[in-house]
Amino acid sequence: MSKTWPKVRLEEVLTERRETPDSNDLDSGRVKIVEKISFGTGQIQFRSNGSTKTGMILIRPGDLVVSGINAAKGAVIEFIPNLTSRLLFVKISADPLKDMELQHHLSVFENHVYGVVSQYNRIQENVKIKTEDGEIRPPLPGASVQVGLDVYYYTLTWDKLKKIFQKLCALMNDIRKTSVSIPVKFNEEYKTLKNRINHFFAEFDHGVRNEYEHPSLKPRKTGNIIDYGSLFMDSNGDIRKLVGEVKFSVVKKEHIERLINLWILLVDLFITSFTDKCSSMELLKFKQELEKNIDLWLDEYVQHRRNNRNKEANDLLYRMIMSDIYLSGEGLSLDDSAKNKIYSAIWKE
Repeated sequence: MSKTWPKVRLEEVLTERRETPDSNDLDSGRVKIVEKISFGTGQIQFRSNGSTKTGMILIRPGDLVVSGINAAKGAVIEFIPNLTSRLLFVKISADPLKDMELQHHLSVFENHVYGVVSQYNRIQENVKIKTEDGEIRPPLPGASVQVGLDVYYYTLTWDKLKKIFQKLCALMNDIRKTSVSIPVKFNEEYKTLKNRINHFFAEFDHGVRNEYEHPSLKPRKTGNIIDYGSLFMDSNGDIRKLVGEVKFSVVKKEHIERLINLWILLVDLFITSFTDKCSSMELLKFKQELEKNIDLWLDEYVQHRRNNRNKEANDLLYRMIMSDIYLSGEGLSLDDSAKNKIYSAIWKE
């Protein structure tokens, strides 16, 4: 089709259904509960029983049902992209080309941090051994095959991330040797942080990646038991995938959390050493505080309007809008839910 369809907000064409199913229908199984919607196929999977501790919304034929991941309960790990945008045009060395090259290295490293986090979230969604009510159930048939592929790509992305960091370190060594303007404090903190990151990467067995790239196809033997590529999961969703005869590929939430923290510390080291900007850590805390309290501040705004305290209402709305603009300019935009709540206050007037 040559025509371009106009963009419209979902709220203009969709209305949220607010009907709730009868509890007797849920208990008896006459109304089934959606367990999950597969990212890969869109297939709807139903819960085996009607017990639930959360509020239900009734679905009728013709309704649009989308997959929702409850990030607040730890279903996914959030990654804040574009932190390297805060380092644009920052002068670190005496050579502008070196500065551009460093910016590129940091950006590519950030992209692969994002790739690792995305792959981890995909694995957790495909396995999803913990239900909404906190129950543990085995993975659905066929899920282990997809998870096996996801763990493979997860492992390769980790390996690539390590190699990119090595190139970043080599470039930084060159810059530090040729530039006399780099603060002594930066050099000391950089060496400490580099050692922490290298120590972290050393926890990952390079032999696992080699086994994936050059499979021996040998089984693991324990007595009379022969094991080909078994996958083990604990209640936290941490995974150990047998690769070859003795190697295990490991997927752990702790690794992802540490990686994100180290990445932010690395970016902040450049920001606090070569700019007058506040750290990303501080901005992230401010962003989270704003998102957490947005409903309270909007309630306060409505109360000011109702009581004709227009100056107070305008001041509060101005602070929220300017906060959003500032965070967006620093590559740390508010989530869409908080943003929509702020600007809906303007649309309603």
